[in-house]
Amino acid sequence: MPAYQSGGLWLSSSTDELVAEAERFIAQGFKAMKMRLGFARPEGRHRAREGVRDAIGPHIKLMADANQGLNEAQAIRLGRMLELFRPNVVR
Repeated sequence: MPAYQSGGLWLSSSTDELVAEAERFIAQGFKAMKMRLGFARPEGRHRAREGVRDAIGPHIKLMADANQGLNEAQAIRLGRMLELFRPNVVR
């Protein structure tokens, strides 16, 4: 069963901190990681998400977790915004 890193990558960190953390996860051997995105207004953090995606490349799975912090409309808006960052869908 594949494992993924789910501790960390909070968007309260700076973009540089997020990138460094993602790179540490890759160095530890993880092939997938999850970012926490529990903000009602996620528009301002595009650079952070883009920085992590660019740092980990296309072969590392990137998942998103809003921590049940969004209502339906916010979740739909966030989902559409995240399409740009090529997240992996977990079913």
